[in-house]
Amino acid sequence: MLVTSTFAALVTAAVVAAQTTTNARVDLLTNVRPELGFAAYTPEDKVLVAQQAQELLSIYVNQESKIQQYGVDAQAGIAAIVPTVGNMTDKEFHYTLAKHFLSLRDFHTNYYIPGQHSCFSFMTPYLFDFVQSNDIVNEPTVAVRFVAQDATFRKLVPKDALDVKPGDLLVSVNGKTFREHWVQTQNMTGGANQFGGYRAALRLLTSMSGGTHPVPESDQVNFVFKQANGSLYNVTVPYIAVADRDCLADAPGGGSGGGPKGGTSFAPPPTRPSKRPKFNPKLPLAIMPDLGDNEIAGIVFPDDYANYNLRATASGIVKWTIYNNNNANLGFIRLASFTEVDVEPKVAVNAIRDLLVNELKDTAGLVIDVRGNGGGYIVTADTIPQFFVADYEPTTARALISDNNEQIFVEKGAEGQDWKATYLTANPGDKYTGTVSFTSKETANKIGQLYLKPVAVFNNAKCYSACDMFSAGMQDHEAALIIGEDATTGAGGANVIEHRSYLEEVLPEVYLPLPYQKPGEPLRYGAPDMRIAWRQSVRVKKNAGKLIEDIGIISDTVVRPVPSDFAEAEKGVLTQLDVIAQKLQQYGAATGKRGLYFQSPLNAQRLTPASQLRFRYDSQYIRYLELRNATDVVVGTSVPYPFSVRSTGYLNDTQTATALGNFKYTIVGYGNDNNQVLKTNRVLSVVPDASQFLNITTGTNYTYRTSESLAFSGVYNTDTAPENGWIVQNNTITVGNGVQYADDVETLFTIFTNIATGTNATLTTSYSCQTETGSDYLTVFARAVDANGGGEEKELLKVSGADNQAKTVSLAGLTGNVEIGFRFSSDSGRSDLGVTVQTISIAA
Repeated sequence: MLVTSTFAALVTAAVVAAQTTTNARVDLLTNVRPELGFAAYTPEDKVLVAQQAQELLSIYVNQESKIQQYGVDAQAGIAAIVPTVGNMTDKEFHYTLAKHFLSLRDFHTNYYIPGQHSCFSFMTPYLFDFVQSNDIVNEPTVAVRFVAQDATFRKLVPKDALDVKPGDLLVSVNGKTFREHWVQTQNMTGGANQFGGYRAALRLLTSMSGGTHPVPESDQVNFVFKQANGSLYNVTVPYIAVADRDCLADAPGGGSGGGPKGGTSFAPPPTRPSKRPKFNPKLPLAIMPDLGDNEIAGIVFPDDYANYNLRATASGIVKWTIYNNNNANLGFIRLASFTEVDVEPKVAVNAIRDLLVNELKDTAGLVIDVRGNGGGYIVTADTIPQFFVADYEPTTARALISDNNEQIFVEKGAEGQDWKATYLTANPGDKYTGTVSFTSKETANKIGQLYLKPVAVFNNAKCYSACDMFSAGMQDHEAALIIGEDATTGAGGANVIEHRSYLEEVLPEVYLPLPYQKPGEPLRYGAPDMRIAWRQSVRVKKNAGKLIEDIGIISDTVVRPVPSDFAEAEKGVLTQLDVIAQKLQQYGAATGKRGLYFQSPLNAQRLTPASQLRFRYDSQYIRYLELRNATDVVVGTSVPYPFSVRSTGYLNDTQTATALGNFKYTIVGYGNDNNQVLKTNRVLSVVPDASQFLNITTGTNYTYRTSESLAFSGVYNTDTAPENGWIVQNNTITVGNGVQYADDVETLFTIFTNIATGTNATLTTSYSCQTETGSDYLTVFARAVDANGGGEEKELLKVSGADNQAKTVSLAGLTGNVEIGFRFSSDSGRSDLGVTVQTISIAA
């Protein structure tokens, strides 16, 4: 079959080009077994850690479900061993706790095995996947997807084992069928439902992490494969141990398992590399642990779904293409995670936003590929659906009623007023609190709908945690078809917290520091830690009240690959996308979404006072449009014509602008049957006419005075209430009421100037700042504005924490129309007194 689009040019072979394990220790497992040391614990340490595990499990929100589903009560199991742990070897102790946690089949609830053991992944050269079969429940069929290409890795693998081809079928592993392998290992694989367990068992055939799993008992594994012609062949491969050298240098040692106090010591060097935190601890997180997909193991198999290249975006976790086989014109967004290390969640959300209004706006349908997405920030999962459905309601959560939770929610108030209030309203005998949303409805609907055509969420049972929540939200709001490679997602419905990064900080009188980690010390590789599923996801809308945990999101349609998708990946034909394109055509016809179209410039449009406030738009199959102001009053209407083809028009506000600032509008559209098909938000920015700008020439000595500066200065808020943004009064600008500023503030005060050519100007400002250090900032910048209102910001000053002083900065090199901005931004969580800018002076 010919590929008739540019997609073919983006396709690569099913195997990834050879890479290098530059910072890895790569060797046969049999050779590194002596290096698999554990953190050495005294008997007292072991009792402490076991008791801390009990305290952790006392707030485990899924405990009742696990007892009902699997008959597993890890809290009781650990309580039973506390009297004897002091006599265990380090290996026995760490493995015993790890097995209790693994038995819960909950990837959110983990015991991290401390020491060099945690630095290793134990790998084979094959990445497997499920393919189509007659009975995916009882007789799943497994095929080879990739064969490892890393040169260092391949040197350790027998030559005949490297002759295995993508697309070959797995017949047995160590003499057992895949299902028999799953039955044998399910208490160690995790996986909160059958398909989650299948996926976890499949992953163990490729890689297992020493951070959560005991080392394989054998040094090798035997596979029997079937070729496309029906021939069977047998290969035996060694386990390859792959470890990060920084981790090996830093991990605590001294416990090889030889006795109660351990054996050989592997001490870190005097100057050790510190481990950087991956996640913002202030943002609610729902994500799988690293189960062998760590950075080094990832070099061997960089992406489970990298059998074709995708185009990059500003976000490392968002990529895209357009699939055009059989003229599908199918937009495709690959969302690999809901968390990007060291990057704010809005970067990924904005990348998807930009694709929908630019590169993918003219596609006939859209696939959001979240296969293998282990979750991440809940706010990311809660803010993407708004692009496809109006008035999105974020997933809610509930917590267990327990003594420790009462201290956290009520006495400490650590999670804010909503969680405190819902805890206090629980009735005697209740097992759980009421439900609370992690993300406000306002935050989840800041922009609104951007794409009206049919959408599919493409997932599998490795879609877990925040990915479960995203899939649930899209299904609950009937915003998309759920097309799965499995019958369900992975069923991870909870927010997760860690012992060290959260509980030791919030409730230190109960959650005591674990060995090898003192409060305030940098994070350390291979250090002891545990984490727990803390708040349980509860679905909304058409599935209101249902849980995600142990159930997952049920697929509307199951579409698995066929072996040729792996064997002939270079041809660029993906049978799954061909099927999905057909399904979306049918779905679009049934729902009336096929052909729906609306686009209006997304970036804030700039107008001057007395200008007509209006929005240009392009639409198709929309009968009637309303323009509503910030108070939801209809201030303008439009009837697109012609209706059935792409047409251009304008939505006009009946009023004109009289003041500077941002003005938010909502555009609502109605379809052929007068049903609402569109609700999207836009912003107009009213700025001074250039004739009103403050002129700066040699000899200027300007000091800000409120009454004298109204014509060329203003406050610009978009999603921040006016009372929470900059308050201009008495020649000063202030954020906060002297007690506490609000969460999630984004407010800008701008002075519009015209700096004459050749003028050497300076800006002097005095301020008092009391904000949360490293989270909430006062930023002062200058921006030379072009004819379209664009221009790059030049940062002049950035302040966070406690600071009270005057500073002078140069405006050299800035001429023409220049905006001088004072931006204050805060995140969610703890806040402080705020910021006051007492004086603003410009001299030249």
